Amino acid sequence: MKKGSKGVDARAFGKRLRAARVWRKLSQEKLGEMAGGMAQAYLAQLEAGVRSPSFKTIYRLAIALKMKPATLMEEVRNGQ
Repeated sequence: MKKGSKGVDARAFGKRLRAARVWRKLSQEKLGEMAGGMAQAYLAQLEAGVRSPSFKTIYRLAIALKMKPATLMEEVRNGQ
């Protein structure tokens, strides 16, 4: 299990992010635009669990997905 320096399980976050994006019927490119210009390649890395998001990234993605950051992070923090 890959864990980021911020206490986030990168793979679990990636799965959660992808599920939220698909539920909202958004492409990675469109979500990136809505989140302030994040590159599609970066979102692909997040969803694959290759990269761990910063708190700022989590916040920007949550707002773009019209959800609270805590909702996006459910079952993702280490130890859960």
